[in-house]
Amino acid sequence: MKKLFIYLMFMGMFVYQTSHAQSPLFSQYNTSNLYTNPATVGMTGSPFVGKMGVRDQWSNLDGGYQTQYASFEMNTLQKLNVGFLASNDIAGHNGLNTINLSGVIGYVIPLNKPKRMYHGNLSKTWYLQPALQLGIINKAIRSQYKNIDDINDGTPTQNLNGLSDWFPELGFGLLVTNKETWFGVAAHHLFQTGEEVDDINNVLLPPDVRYTVHGGILKELSSNDVSVGGSFILRVQAGIYQSDFTVNASKTMLYKNNQITIGGSLGYRTFIDSQQESNRDAIIIGTSVRFNNFEFGYSYDYTISNLTQNTMGTNEYSIVIYPSWDKKKKWEDKYKKRNHVSCPSVADPRNYR
Repeated sequence: MKKLFIYLMFMGMFVYQTSHAQSPLFSQYNTSNLYTNPATVGMTGSPFVGKMGVRDQWSNLDGGYQTQYASFEMNTLQKLNVGFLASNDIAGHNGLNTINLSGVIGYVIPLNKPKRMYHGNLSKTWYLQPALQLGIINKAIRSQYKNIDDINDGTPTQNLNGLSDWFPELGFGLLVTNKETWFGVAAHHLFQTGEEVDDINNVLLPPDVRYTVHGGILKELSSNDVSVGGSFILRVQAGIYQSDFTVNASKTMLYKNNQITIGGSLGYRTFIDSQQESNRDAIIIGTSVRFNNFEFGYSYDYTISNLTQNTMGTNEYSIVIYPSWDKKKKWEDKYKKRNHVSCPSVADPRNYR
């Protein structure tokens, strides 16, 4: 197990330096798990999960960033997990628009030998899931801009409105997890065509390769239905290193025979830019409420960089749709009976904020 972790860390930290635009990020990186790492697909201990999220970054600036995503993932009972992810990013008011549509497939591999499955004790049962992401990306200019991030050599170009092209999307991820701990690595935009879109203006380029390393730990305090934990994520793209560190806690209770989970989190983000200068970025405060099949999440990024006085921070919202608690329990029992091992549940709502 130790050698496996070392191998995954080495793979996640290997970066091919390039120099174009960055992909959007999410403060609720565990909720937007398919965007973070395709290898998290289906790891919810339940038959399906649907998610939607909206990020309004630097809303006080003219030309802030707007990002939306929607995902659906399911467990097929055959250790095979599948999912779908759609995201839409707008850099500036109707400026550079990037749309990503992709499918994800993963396969769960129990790492413990059958005779050492600890009778379904998830805290001692380890799983490895590799996953593949395939899709398409559309990049387009939706307004009359003279200067955008993707202009070659930074040279202003006129009449960019209407430029558009499609690029293939290829991603790969690995995840190692048990009930209390998870660690993963991922790489996105691996298929680099190296071709510029427009034969005349030569403006749009495919997204740069994005590497991600992430992990976390969760501890359930069963005496009072409280869970506490922490997680981290490191993203590397276009020579910029961006890292988040988050601590979280949640409380589960009953209200009129309905199970309610209330959670809160506190995070800190920093980054190292392409000039290798370290910068503070934001303090992130988050909260969530799950009632029966629905969970609502909100986080606010308080900017602590030099942009503090101008950005009004960043708001992020999420909605998650789960099967009922009873259906989830029946699914776990069915999975265990068929596969002789408990269903992994790294993406339990108490883990992922």
